[in-house]
Amino acid sequence: MAYTSLFFPPWSGSITYQQYDVVGGVSAGDPNTYFSTQPNNQGWSPSGVYRYNVVGYTRGNDTTVLTYTYTGGPFFAGGSMVSISGCSFDPTVNYTGMITAGGSGTITYLNAGWGQNQATVSAGIITTLCSPAWSTGCLFVPGYTTSVETQQNVIAAAFEPGYEQRQAASINPNTDQFNLVFTDRSNREAKAIRAFVQLNAGVYSFPIMIPIPELDNQPNQKFISTSGPRVVTKSWNINDVSFTVKRVFDF
Repeated sequence: MAYTSLFFPPWSGSITYQQYDVVGGVSAGDPNTYFSTQPNNQGWSPSGVYRYNVVGYTRGNDTTVLTYTYTGGPFFAGGSMVSISGCSFDPTVNYTGMITAGGSGTITYLNAGWGQNQATVSAGIITTLCSPAWSTGCLFVPGYTTSVETQQNVIAAAFEPGYEQRQAASINPNTDQFNLVFTDRSNREAKAIRAFVQLNAGVYSFPIMIPIPELDNQPNQKFISTSGPRVVTKSWNINDVSFTVKRVFDF
């Protein structure tokens, strides 16, 4: 990871963290930076990994809701990171990334393109990528003023006026670019957004969550930041934050 202009000390088990607090690893030798997914977060090491058995699910409105057997650990929250695998009957219920909501017995994640319920899943495993109380992903949800633009990369050879030949300039000629706008955010969240963008520095890719999943309907899509972050302070503890990302196709 890249360095930021902000400093975050390592996690301490004696401190009660709030949502969007940032720590610079579990110890001085941990290269990861973790973002708290929930308030009153104390005693849960960010590096903790938990596994739960799936007992059922429903699917609709571009989301999947999994129920599981809770056997301890911190509860899930929006931004918690999981890997779902081994689901019987419906092998398409496989996902690695951030959930949108959760608790002690359910998790919800984007699974766009499926508007109907499928056969009941009777088996499967949920494995956390780090403690559910922490995340290394972009858990920040922008507002509805977010815009998306598709840039088309084309090579054109012009002949006489009105006559030309065209071909795609690359394997993926369409590039989606989002201008993410986070309106009226607290100082804590604004600082966390700024730190996340600086850490990834336009080099490291990540998924994003947007209010309308139809505009970004595959949770495994990857993006990199191309500009920002820009922070505009409006009043005490109220800020507007924005940055731009584009979709990439990493190997």
